[in-house]
Amino acid sequence: MGTGATTITRSMSISAPDQLVPIQDQASLLDVGVLNDAFATTWLGQPYPRSMTKDFALLPFRTDEQPTLATDANLTSWTW
Repeated sequence: MGTGATTITRSMSISAPDQLVPIQDQASLLDVGVLNDAFATTWLGQPYPRSMTKDFALLPFRTDEQPTLATDANLTSWTW
């Protein structure tokens, strides 16, 4: 019986949402965390999230089906 990490690879489909959240509904979804992240990136030199750079940002995406995961699973993927 081992105690190390195990890598299991599964393929799954991902897709971008059909549309972005309308502008009038975005304010209720944002909190002070957005300001904290913007301050840290702009003034404290923190790196941008992996889904964006100074010049662009990727659309959010989601899995097409709910994956079956262990309680301590960690999903990782590449974003190109």
